[in-house]
Amino acid sequence: MPEALKAEGIHSGTTYNEGFPDRHIYTYWDSILDKNSHHPSGYPWKDPAYQGNVEYTRDMCPNTLSILGRSLRFGFNVNMLEEHAKLMAAAINKVDAVLGE
Repeated sequence: MPEALKAEGIHSGTTYNEGFPDRHIYTYWDSILDKNSHHPSGYPWKDPAYQGNVEYTRDMCPNTLSILGRSLRFGFNVNMLEEHAKLMAAAINKVDAVLGE
């Protein structure tokens, strides 16, 4: 679909894939997944008041990763007008109609 959108003048990208380290997605939160701390005490992972033992993995939310892997991202900026958004929507709908057949 990104190629078809590009042909319509719409640049897009996937939301989640193995080659794109988007720091908004938990699979790239190394400090949390590996329980690293930037504090000498090891806080919060080694805080004496912490009684839990939670484990995190990169694949702990497979449904989320599946949805993100099928999602597209589009670039918008503050200089865009409502007309730009309408043109983008029309191009996206056109591609969807053709590929959905």
